[in-house]
Parts: sequence; C-alpha cells; structure tokens
Amino acid sequence: ADIFVLLGVDGCKAAIDTYRAGMAAAEAEDALLPGAENNPRPRHASIVHDVTDWRRILEIIEKLPHKPRLLLASPPCQPFSTSGKGLAGDPRADVVASVVELAMAMQVDTLLIENVPGFINSPQFAAMCSRMEKEYTIEWGVADAKYTAVPQARRRVFVTARRSKARCGMRDAAAALPSRGVCTLADALPEVSFAYHIARTSRGRCVVPATEPMQTLRTNCINGVNRDKFRPRSADAAPISECTVLGAARLGVVQGFPADYPWPERRMRCKCKYCVSSSVSAVSKQIGNAVPPRLAEWAIRTALWRSEAPPAQTGQPVAERPPLGAGLPHLITVKSDAAGDGRWCYVYDRGD
Repeated sequence: ADIFVLLGVDGCKAAIDTYRAGMAAAEAEDALLPGAENNPRPRHASIVHDVTDWRRILEIIEKLPHKPRLLLASPPCQPFSTSGKGLAGDPRADVVASVVELAMAMQVDTLLIENVPGFINSPQFAAMCSRMEKEYTIEWGVADAKYTAVPQARRRVFVTARRSKARCGMRDAAAALPSRGVCTLADALPEVSFAYHIARTSRGRCVVPATEPMQTLRTNCINGVNRDKFRPRSADAAPISECTVLGAARLGVVQGFPADYPWPERRMRCKCKYCVSSSVSAVSKQIGNAVPPRLAEWAIRTALWRSEAPPAQTGQPVAERPPLGAGLPHLITVKSDAAGDGRWCYVYDRGD
C-alpha cells in the first residue's frame, strides 16, 4: 500500500511556506514517473495554525476525504534538550499534551512522536503514557540518522502508540540500525574535505573531517566564520583555512534534503508571533530543526509494521523488512522553532 501525506500543520507561516514549496516540488517530480497517471494521489493540504488548538485541527481532519491512520508529531525539542532552557515555564512543552488529546479524539491507529532522547525522562512523556496506556501500546527507541543514509550524527527518540496489542518493535529496529553502516559527509558532499559548524561549547570541535558524519546541526547552523579571528580548538580536524563553510543548499543535503530544496532566502526573518523576537534567520532555524526525511521514512515504516509479535521474535531481521507496497513519496518535512510548532503530518495507508 502506498503512504500519502494528507495534511501538514504548523503555527509558523515561514515553516508552512517552505513545507508547501517542498511538497509541491516533490509531487511535481512524482507526476513525471511512469504510470503516475494511473496512481492518483489524495489531495494534500497544509495550514498555519497553533497546534495546541487541537479541537480546531480535529474539525479539519474530520473533513478530509480519507481517514488518517497515522499521526506524526514533532513537538518543539527545546524543553527537553540539554542545550535548551529546560521545562520551567516553557509553553512549547504543552504541545505534547495537545498531540495526545488529538490522537485520542481521532482514535488514530498509530501515533508517532519524534524528539530528542531527553523527552523520555520528561513529565510530559509520563503523562502521555498515563493518558494512553489503557487503549494504546506504547514503545520507543533511539535512532541515529547517520545509519539511515544521512551524513549527520543526529540521535532522536521515536515514540509509537498503537491501538493494538501487537508491537512494532521500535526499540529493536533502532538497535539494528548500526548494521547498515555509517553515512559520512564525503558520501553526500565528495567535494568537501573539512566542514565548519559552530560548536555547542567553547571547547567543542568546529572543523569536522569529511570522513565522518557531520555533527548535529542546530538552529545556528548557517553561521559564517571570521577566519582571521577564529580560535582553533584542540579537537579540530584541520586548520580553519582548509575548511569549507557550508551554505543553505549543502546544509540541507547534510539533513538529507535535495540540493535544490526551496529553502527561504538567507536574510529572511519570520514575523509570526512565535518567531518575531528571534534573531535567527528562517532558513537556519528550519534546517537546524528539520527531521531528516530518510530518518522519518525509517520511523514511519517501523511504526506501521504489522505483525502479531515484535520483529525480533519473528526471526526476520529488522533492518531488512519488506517495503509497505510501492514505498513512500518524497517525505519533505520542516519544523520551526515556534511555540505552536508540531509539524504534524497525517498519513493515509490504503490497505495492508
């Protein structure tokens, strides 16, 4: 069965504008494939709306021509990240409860949540389990994008809640990923020998060798460097003079997006109520917060795995599961840094 995105929702207009442009480009490419005229896709929609207003979103979902079977949510990670400001008073943490209430009201078959690993230790995750455990089977696993053909080390937790006693084996699937091998920067950008990305700490490495995956991109990923004033770090792989400073197109590739993906112009600042006070450009924020499409595809395929027992108990290698039908279309996803951010996608699966 093919898997289609039915609806995308975000509270940030700049994020939705990029999402729409990316989806339009992907759908135009798909229309050129042989046999596309015999395989029409359901109509895709996207709206700008505060995702904590889940009742309004539910009204929109109920008007869709198809019933969604999977809800994918990516709540803001800052409240749960070691580089964030913590949970105290951060309204972005409220998105999780809205996700849960929407999933319960929809009676969706599968809820899939992506976030930083620290989410598992949060009171929001505990509240989610308490709210859903009577009707849903909850699992989670931590996966690294570098094992999904993405040239970046990016560890994320994927939580599944399924209205079924059958487990999808998310943790086992994530544990099996390293057998696929690591994708390096050179695999995606062979013209680059060393790349620059500002380190999280004052002593962290800023110059990364192309023989390794890029370090985790953050919202300040588009950040130039004054080579004359740069202070070398002991962990740097090379002098700054030998380093390539990656622009938006290449950083998008590091996240697993096409080189010609329609990111916003570099100087553009989002003026929505969630981003207006931020000095970070829209493109830097969107690339740094994006979910790598290949990692998202792996997580969706795992979440939709249907068997009477976890894959680890069926004897079938988790990393070599058969595709669910013809496969996914281009999975183009962005997310903003907004309080109303959720980057929700509703997936329609036509049959098993």
